[in-house]
Amino acid sequence: MKLLKRIVSRIMLILLLIGMLTLALNVQPVGASGTIYIKADGTVEPSDAPISIVNNFTYTLTGDIHDEVVVERGNIVIDGKSFTVEGTGNGTGLYLGSVQNVTTKNMNIKAFYYGICLYFSSSNSISGNNITNNYYGIHLGHFSSNNSIVGNNITANGNAGVSLTYACNSNSVSGNNITANGSGVYFDESFYDIISGNIVRANSLEGFHLGSRCAFNNIFGNNITDSLLGIYCAMNFGNSIYHNNFINNTQQVYIPVPSVTINIWDGGYPSGGNYWSDYTGVDDKSGPNQQLPGSDGIGDTSYTIDANNIDHYPLLNPWTPTPATATIDIHPYSLNLWSRGGEIVAYIELPEDYSVNGILISTIMLNKTIPVDLATSTEVGDHDNDGVLDLMVKFNRSEVISYIFGNVNTTRLFEKRFMTVTLTMIGRLNDGKIFQGNDTIRIILPKNAFLRL
Repeated sequence: MKLLKRIVSRIMLILLLIGMLTLALNVQPVGASGTIYIKADGTVEPSDAPISIVNNFTYTLTGDIHDEVVVERGNIVIDGKSFTVEGTGNGTGLYLGSVQNVTTKNMNIKAFYYGICLYFSSSNSISGNNITNNYYGIHLGHFSSNNSIVGNNITANGNAGVSLTYACNSNSVSGNNITANGSGVYFDESFYDIISGNIVRANSLEGFHLGSRCAFNNIFGNNITDSLLGIYCAMNFGNSIYHNNFINNTQQVYIPVPSVTINIWDGGYPSGGNYWSDYTGVDDKSGPNQQLPGSDGIGDTSYTIDANNIDHYPLLNPWTPTPATATIDIHPYSLNLWSRGGEIVAYIELPEDYSVNGILISTIMLNKTIPVDLATSTEVGDHDNDGVLDLMVKFNRSEVISYIFGNVNTTRLFEKRFMTVTLTMIGRLNDGKIFQGNDTIRIILPKNAFLRL
């Protein structure tokens, strides 16, 4: 009996030790906590924060972060690498104060008061991030200008998905999914901002809140659907709102003070205005006065919001952009996939009726994935001497190479060492038009690449 008890005791001890060892092996490392600073001199504080520095200007997350990140240095790239910056409902996930030319991408930011906040900052890019469950998703305030918010997933933020307030101007918000927030996009005292090509859906208050003293903003090409209000306009003027699809909102437009709210709701004829899912007019006529025979896709009668706000040319079908065909010339023609440094240079030529000076540079994307490098110079010229102006832009070489590796047949590439790939570029002009074009380049994988794997 004593021997049996000893055996049982030893078995229990072994099982206990095995359990403790298993628990230890399954404990996941926690992300950093405590505010992290990217200092003006380029250092990261604290030094053990999960952020690595590449080429002295690219800051890459190497783990999750459980507190705020404060950026004090400009002219850098912050690549989240799909890691998460998470708070507890307060503070700011990523704060950029008085900085320029910071690109923030591939990051998950959630559970803060502000997911991303910019103050007195300009020429920054926020692209390809998931920003969810904050009070404000992205907030631009106090004279922030020429910033770009492109291709983000901005959802379930309690007060607003994107807000632009206190003399923000000339910012671009395009190609984002802005869903299930309080307000989708909230303006107040903002000017000359461009909001285009966004999916603005199922926001509990309104798709757009265009507050007091907002003027000369352009809102076009957005799908504004399934919200309590499509757009709220209060005491503002001179804003252009056209080529949007207002679908299944409880009330499409609400204007509390019509006498001091005067905006533009169409792009003239034949460009047209907006698509309104509750429009009941017909399309039997055509022409600027809708008096000529034959239909033209525009309603014969206006869509009247109030006496000062009228869409004179409501669309009979949802607006769908037709891209203008651009000529794209990408350099280098042959890309060594083991090369490092430098940029991918692209020259854009537009058809005769378009001007490259009207391109919104911040909206340019390669293969809907790679944003233009806003930290580099652009130039309008005629590099091929054909008498047609072109726009030169640049893309990060490492990002392009990474995309190619992830989207080609790598087995064939390793066997042949030479292939061709087609890169497609898309972007918008400041009048709402879209352009698209492509170029085919040769990719090379040198023999010594095998030695580096």
